[in-house]
Amino acid sequence: MAQEKQSCDYEVVSIAFHDGEDPHQGHYYNISKNIIDKKWYYYNNNNVLEVKPSQFVNQHNKKAYLILMQNICELDERKHV
Repeated sequence: MAQEKQSCDYEVVSIAFHDGEDPHQGHYYNISKNIIDKKWYYYNNNNVLEVKPSQFVNQHNKKAYLILMQNICELDERKHV
């Protein structure tokens, strides 16, 4: 039996930002994609707001501290006989 080939890609699902002079001081905040509604949210202490990631990242790109990515694999369309 032949194995199906997988085509894999990656998408950004979360970005952590740091605002401060070094990692030991300052403030951390995050934007993440919700897996249920597929919308992006900004998390900052007690605040959660819906955001457009492109606009947010353009304003905060130099403060990105950690980027999390998810592996997205799609099965080949070939069928076994």
